[in-house]
Amino acid sequence: MNIDEYVSSLIELTKDHTIIISEKEIQSNTFDMCGQLQRREFFYLSPPCYRDGKRVIAILLLETGNIFPLFQGDEENLRQTIYNSLLGYTIIKSFTIYQLSVDKFTSDDEFNYILTTDNNIDIAAQLYAKLGGRLDVTMFMLYSTPLVVIKLPYINALPGYSVLYVDGNEVNIEAIDGDIFRQILYRNYENAKNSLQRILDYNPQLAQLVEQLEI
Repeated sequence: MNIDEYVSSLIELTKDHTIIISEKEIQSNTFDMCGQLQRREFFYLSPPCYRDGKRVIAILLLETGNIFPLFQGDEENLRQTIYNSLLGYTIIKSFTIYQLSVDKFTSDDEFNYILTTDNNIDIAAQLYAKLGGRLDVTMFMLYSTPLVVIKLPYINALPGYSVLYVDGNEVNIEAIDGDIFRQILYRNYENAKNSLQRILDYNPQLAQLVEQLEI
C-alpha cells in the first residue's frame, strides 16, 4: 500500500468526520469536543467536531495534555502531519528508510529545525512563539526517541538547525551544522527502532499497517 494513497484516504475521511491523533491512549469511548470515538490503526475517528463555530477536521493531543486543532483549510498541514507520523513508524524496517526519512524531513530551507528531547516540546514551541511573535503556525515533528526534531516555518531569530537543551532553569539553544544535526539522528537509530517496536508490539493493527506501507 502506497503511503501517499493511504494518507489521501484519511484526508478524505475528514469530509464527514474528525480525526484525533493522540500521543497516549484515550481511555474513554467519547471525547468532550466530538462525541463517540472509533479506534483505528493509529488514530481515532469521531463525528464532525466544532470549536468556536469552526469545523475541526483533526485534533492533535500531546502527551502533555496540550490540544492542537486543525480546521477546514488546514488539510495540507494535516496531510504532512499524518505522513510524518507514519514515516516515523516505517523506520523500523531498515536504517536506509530511517536515513531517507530524516533527510527528507530536514531538507527544506523554508523551515527552522530544532533538535531536543520529547519532554522539551512545549519549551521549544514557547521559545519559537516568543522569538518569532507567531502563535498560529503548525509544528511538525519527527520522533527519534528520546530525541525529537521540531520543524517550524523559518524565522531569522533562530538558526536553521539548532539544538535545544535545559540546564536547571536555563533554556539553551545552540546553532549546529545541518550535516552534524542529521548525523546525531543517524546514530540514534537503534534507540528509535527499539522504542517504536515496543509500541507496535502493543498495537497489532498498526504493526500490520506499517508492514504494508510502501514509501
